[in-house]
Amino acid sequence: MTRVELAGALVAAGAALLTTDAPLGWAMLWAGLVLGIDGLASRPDREE
Repeated sequence: MTRVELAGALVAAGAALLTTDAPLGWAMLWAGLVLGIDGLASRPDREE
């Protein structure tokens, strides 16, 4: 599982938790966003 895939899972789980456990949901949502941005930024550019 790549960092970007893990980030997507964290964002989805965080969004689902917002209705039941808001602090944990927000923490997971932000962690997923930060991890996803970092994962996308560290990908090597593809030359086509």
